[in-house]
Amino acid sequence: MHRSEFVGPFRRPHYARAFWIWIGLMFVSLMCVAVVAQRLLGPRALHSHSVVFCFAVTFGLGVAVFWLVFRFGRVAWLVMALLMLSVALALRFFS
Repeated sequence: MHRSEFVGPFRRPHYARAFWIWIGLMFVSLMCVAVVAQRLLGPRALHSHSVVFCFAVTFGLGVAVFWLVFRFGRVAWLVMALLMLSVALALRFFS
């Protein structure tokens, strides 16, 4: 069976080029979100330490999630997508 080189599974995900591409894309998107949030909410709305803390937590969780999905392949991508969808729906309806 042909294995996709972009979604895994990989025995050692941190050696895969696609893993680092996804990490780089996540880093760039988090930087853009921080800039857009500062522009929309104003410079005084978010303190710099809270922005750095949220960035660090999100980046750390993202690296762990990407490592897991690259390690276990397509099934893990599906599980993570469904988990993110359920969290988004819970936040939408219960907040």
